[in-house]
Amino acid sequence: MAENPAAPAAPAAQPQRLPYRIPLPPLVPFMEHPGDPAPAFREWKTRFGIYLSVMEANLPQGEQLTDRNKNHVLLSNLGAHALSAFSREPIMEGFGQPNVAAVPHADLLAAANRYFSPRITLAKAFFDFCHRKQQEDESADDFLTALRAMSEDCDFENRDKYLMLQLIQGMRDKTLQQELLRKENPTLQQTINDMRANETAQQEVGALNSGASFNALRGGHQRTPASRQPAKQDSRVRHQKSCLGCGSQEHMYRSQ
Repeated sequence: MAENPAAPAAPAAQPQRLPYRIPLPPLVPFMEHPGDPAPAFREWKTRFGIYLSVMEANLPQGEQLTDRNKNHVLLSNLGAHALSAFSREPIMEGFGQPNVAAVPHADLLAAANRYFSPRITLAKAFFDFCHRKQQEDESADDFLTALRAMSEDCDFENRDKYLMLQLIQGMRDKTLQQELLRKENPTLQQTINDMRANETAQQEVGALNSGASFNALRGGHQRTPASRQPAKQDSRVRHQKSCLGCGSQEHMYRSQ
Protein backbone atom coordinates (compact mmCIF):
# COMPACT_ATOMS: atom_id res chain seq x y z
CA MET A 1 0.00 0.00 0.00
CA ALA A 2 1.44 3.24 -1.11
CA GLU A 3 2.22 5.72 1.61
CA ASN A 4 0.58 9.12 1.43
CA PRO A 5 3.06 11.82 0.59
CA ALA A 6 3.84 14.13 3.46
CA ALA A 7 1.79 17.28 3.43
CA PRO A 8 3.81 20.35 2.55
CA ALA A 9 4.87 22.35 5.55
CA ALA A 10 2.85 25.47 6.14
CA PRO A 11 4.79 28.62 5.31
CA ALA A 12 6.17 30.41 8.31
CA ALA A 13 3.99 33.27 9.43
CA GLN A 14 5.41 36.54 8.26
CA PRO A 15 5.56 39.30 10.84
CA GLN A 16 2.93 41.90 10.20
CA ARG A 17 3.96 45.48 9.65
CA LEU A 18 2.23 48.48 11.09
CA PRO A 19 -0.49 49.91 8.84
CA TYR A 20 1.64 53.06 8.60
CA ARG A 21 5.21 54.15 9.14
CA ILE A 22 6.22 56.93 11.47
CA PRO A 23 8.27 59.56 9.65
CA LEU A 24 11.85 59.40 10.88
CA PRO A 25 13.98 62.42 9.97
CA PRO A 26 17.76 62.04 10.30
CA LEU A 27 19.17 62.46 13.78
CA VAL A 28 21.42 65.50 14.12
CA PRO A 29 24.93 64.26 14.99
CA PHE A 30 26.21 65.06 18.45
CA MET A 31 29.44 66.68 17.22
CA GLU A 32 30.48 66.48 13.58
CA HIS A 33 33.37 68.96 13.48
CA PRO A 34 35.79 70.34 16.07
CA GLY A 35 34.41 73.48 17.69
CA ASP A 36 30.78 72.71 16.83
CA PRO A 37 28.38 74.05 19.49
CA ALA A 38 27.29 70.64 20.74
CA PRO A 39 24.31 70.32 23.10
CA ALA A 40 24.67 68.69 26.49
CA PHE A 41 25.14 64.97 25.88
CA ARG A 42 22.27 64.07 28.19
CA GLU A 43 19.95 66.16 26.01
CA TRP A 44 21.26 64.52 22.83
CA LYS A 45 20.99 61.10 24.51
CA THR A 46 17.27 61.76 25.09
CA ARG A 47 16.76 62.51 21.39
CA PHE A 48 18.76 59.39 20.53
CA GLY A 49 16.49 57.27 22.72
CA ILE A 50 13.41 58.65 20.95
CA TYR A 51 15.08 57.95 17.60
CA LEU A 52 15.61 54.28 18.54
CA SER A 53 12.01 53.98 19.74
CA VAL A 54 10.68 55.25 16.41
CA MET A 55 12.99 52.87 14.52
CA GLU A 56 11.61 49.93 16.49
CA ALA A 57 8.02 51.12 15.98
CA ASN A 58 8.59 50.92 12.22
CA LEU A 59 9.87 47.33 12.37
CA PRO A 60 7.57 44.38 11.65
CA GLN A 61 5.58 43.35 14.68
CA GLY A 62 7.55 41.10 16.97
CA GLU A 63 10.95 42.32 15.81
CA GLN A 64 13.30 44.46 17.88
CA LEU A 65 16.62 46.15 17.39
CA THR A 66 19.52 44.08 18.65
CA ASP A 67 22.37 45.48 20.73
CA ARG A 68 24.51 45.33 17.63
CA ASN A 69 21.95 47.43 15.73
CA LYS A 70 21.71 49.98 18.53
CA ASN A 71 25.48 50.24 18.87
CA HIS A 72 25.89 50.90 15.17
CA VAL A 73 23.14 53.53 15.22
CA LEU A 74 24.77 55.23 18.21
CA LEU A 75 28.28 55.31 16.76
CA SER A 76 27.12 56.40 13.31
CA ASN A 77 25.25 59.37 14.80
CA LEU A 78 27.90 60.65 17.19
CA GLY A 79 29.51 62.64 14.41
CA ALA A 80 33.00 62.32 12.94
CA HIS A 81 34.79 64.40 15.57
CA ALA A 82 33.01 62.85 18.57
CA LEU A 83 33.52 59.32 17.24
CA SER A 84 37.23 59.97 16.67
CA ALA A 85 37.62 61.13 20.27
CA PHE A 86 35.49 58.36 21.77
CA SER A 87 37.24 55.62 19.79
CA ARG A 88 40.26 55.93 22.11
CA GLU A 89 38.18 54.68 25.07
CA PRO A 90 38.95 51.10 26.25
CA ILE A 91 35.38 49.95 25.60
CA MET A 92 35.84 50.74 21.91
CA GLU A 93 38.60 48.16 21.43
CA GLY A 94 37.56 45.68 18.77
CA PHE A 95 34.79 47.79 17.30
CA GLY A 96 34.53 47.39 13.58
CA GLN A 97 34.88 43.64 14.00
CA PRO A 98 31.97 41.20 13.64
CA ASN A 99 31.80 40.77 17.45
CA VAL A 100 30.49 44.30 17.97
CA ALA A 101 27.41 42.81 19.66
CA ALA A 102 29.62 41.47 22.43
CA VAL A 103 29.32 44.85 24.13
CA PRO A 104 25.84 45.43 25.58
CA HIS A 105 24.29 48.57 24.28
CA ALA A 106 23.56 49.87 27.80
CA ASP A 107 27.27 49.60 28.65
CA LEU A 108 28.34 51.43 25.51
CA LEU A 109 25.80 54.21 26.08
CA ALA A 110 26.91 54.56 29.72
CA ALA A 111 30.55 54.81 28.63
CA ALA A 112 29.67 57.52 26.11
CA ASN A 113 27.75 59.39 28.77
CA ARG A 114 30.74 59.30 31.16
CA TYR A 115 33.08 60.46 28.40
CA PHE A 116 31.00 63.31 26.99
CA SER A 117 29.33 64.38 30.25
CA PRO A 118 32.02 64.27 32.92
CA ARG A 119 30.60 65.26 36.29
CA ILE A 120 31.88 68.67 37.36
CA THR A 121 32.87 69.38 40.94
CA LEU A 122 30.22 70.54 43.36
CA ALA A 123 31.97 73.89 43.82
CA LYS A 124 32.06 74.51 40.03
CA ALA A 125 28.41 73.48 39.63
CA PHE A 126 27.33 75.84 42.40
CA PHE A 127 29.46 78.67 41.00
CA ASP A 128 27.94 78.32 37.52
CA PHE A 129 24.43 78.13 38.98
CA CYS A 130 24.84 81.31 41.03
CA HIS A 131 26.22 83.26 38.06
CA ARG A 132 23.53 82.21 35.57
CA LYS A 133 21.69 85.31 34.28
CA GLN A 134 18.53 85.56 32.20
CA GLN A 135 19.48 86.23 28.59
CA GLU A 136 18.08 89.07 26.50
CA ASP A 137 15.53 87.01 24.56
CA GLU A 138 15.06 84.28 27.19
CA SER A 139 11.58 83.84 28.66
CA ALA A 140 10.97 83.23 32.34
CA ASP A 141 10.06 79.59 31.69
CA ASP A 142 13.19 78.99 29.59
CA PHE A 143 15.30 80.61 32.31
CA LEU A 144 13.75 78.32 34.94
CA THR A 145 14.32 75.25 32.74
CA ALA A 146 18.00 76.12 32.37
CA LEU A 147 18.37 76.60 36.12
CA ARG A 148 16.67 73.26 36.82
CA ALA A 149 19.16 71.48 34.56
CA MET A 150 22.12 73.19 36.22
CA SER A 151 20.82 72.44 39.71
CA GLU A 152 21.05 68.69 39.09
CA ASP A 153 24.81 68.87 39.71
CA CYS A 154 24.49 71.02 42.86
CA ASP A 155 22.98 68.47 45.27
CA PHE A 156 20.54 71.00 46.76
CA GLU A 157 18.45 69.66 49.64
CA ASN A 158 15.75 72.27 48.97
CA ARG A 159 16.07 72.81 45.24
CA ASP A 160 12.94 74.97 44.85
CA LYS A 161 14.33 77.48 47.36
CA TYR A 162 17.58 77.91 45.43
CA LEU A 163 15.73 78.08 42.11
CA MET A 164 13.54 80.87 43.47
CA LEU A 165 16.55 82.80 44.80
CA GLN A 166 18.45 82.52 41.52
CA LEU A 167 15.40 83.53 39.49
CA ILE A 168 15.25 86.76 41.47
CA GLN A 169 19.00 87.34 41.40
CA GLY A 170 19.44 86.65 37.71
CA MET A 171 16.25 88.09 36.22
CA ARG A 172 16.54 90.70 33.49
CA ASP A 173 13.84 93.11 34.70
CA LYS A 174 15.40 95.10 37.56
CA THR A 175 12.14 96.86 38.46
CA LEU A 176 10.40 93.55 39.11
CA GLN A 177 13.52 92.34 40.88
CA GLN A 178 13.25 95.17 43.43
CA GLU A 179 9.58 94.37 44.01
CA LEU A 180 10.33 90.69 44.65
CA LEU A 181 13.21 91.54 46.99
CA ARG A 182 10.72 93.34 49.25
CA LYS A 183 8.41 90.31 49.48
CA GLU A 184 8.53 88.18 52.60
CA ASN A 185 8.99 84.44 52.11
CA PRO A 186 8.21 84.23 48.38
CA THR A 187 7.84 80.77 46.88
CA LEU A 188 9.14 79.45 43.59
CA GLN A 189 5.63 79.28 42.13
CA GLN A 190 4.82 82.85 43.17
CA THR A 191 8.09 84.10 41.69
CA ILE A 192 7.66 82.43 38.31
CA ASN A 193 4.01 83.56 38.19
CA ASP A 194 5.09 87.18 38.79
CA MET A 195 7.69 86.90 36.04
CA ARG A 196 5.15 85.45 33.60
CA ALA A 197 2.61 88.18 34.40
CA ASN A 198 5.27 90.84 33.92
CA GLU A 199 6.21 89.40 30.52
CA THR A 200 2.57 89.31 29.44
CA ALA A 201 2.04 92.93 30.49
CA GLN A 202 5.14 94.05 28.59
CA GLN A 203 3.97 92.23 25.47
CA GLU A 204 0.52 93.84 25.67
CA VAL A 205 2.01 97.31 26.11
CA GLY A 206 4.28 96.71 23.15
CA ALA A 207 1.33 95.59 21.03
CA LEU A 208 -0.70 98.67 22.01
CA ASN A 209 2.19 100.99 21.19
CA SER A 210 2.67 99.29 17.84
CA GLY A 211 -1.04 99.63 17.08
CA ALA A 212 -1.05 103.34 17.94
CA SER A 213 1.92 103.99 15.67
CA PHE A 214 0.28 102.03 12.87
CA ASN A 215 -2.97 103.97 13.19
CA ALA A 216 -1.05 107.23 13.12
CA LEU A 217 0.60 106.21 9.86
CA ARG A 218 -2.77 105.27 8.37
CA GLY A 219 -4.35 108.56 9.46
CA GLY A 220 -3.71 110.14 6.08
CA HIS A 221 -4.71 113.77 5.63
CA GLN A 222 -5.02 115.70 8.83
CA ARG A 223 -7.15 118.81 9.12
CA THR A 224 -5.25 121.96 9.75
CA PRO A 225 -6.19 123.44 13.11
CA ALA A 226 -8.42 126.48 12.91
CA SER A 227 -5.72 128.62 14.48
CA ARG A 228 -3.42 127.83 11.53
CA GLN A 229 -5.96 128.47 8.79
CA PRO A 230 -5.72 131.84 7.09
CA ALA A 231 -8.48 134.23 8.18
CA LYS A 232 -11.21 134.81 5.64
CA GLN A 233 -11.46 138.34 4.38
CA ASP A 234 -14.72 140.19 4.01
CA SER A 235 -15.83 140.00 0.39
CA ARG A 236 -16.46 143.75 0.46
CA VAL A 237 -12.93 144.43 1.53
CA ARG A 238 -11.56 142.00 -1.06
CA HIS A 239 -13.35 143.81 -3.91
CA GLN A 240 -12.62 147.41 -2.84
CA LYS A 241 -10.32 149.42 -5.10
CA SER A 242 -7.97 152.22 -4.20
CA CYS A 243 -7.16 155.47 -5.92
CA LEU A 244 -4.22 155.00 -8.22
CA GLY A 245 -3.02 158.50 -7.42
CA CYS A 246 -3.11 158.74 -3.62
CA GLY A 247 -4.08 155.23 -2.52
CA SER A 248 -7.26 156.35 -0.77
CA GLN A 249 -10.35 154.16 -0.92
CA GLU A 250 -12.66 157.19 -0.49
CA HIS A 251 -12.57 158.10 -4.15
CA MET A 252 -11.33 156.73 -7.46
CA TYR A 253 -8.63 158.19 -9.59
CA ARG A 254 -9.85 160.20 -12.49
CA SER A 255 -7.61 160.90 -15.41
CA GLN A 256 -7.42 164.45 -16.71
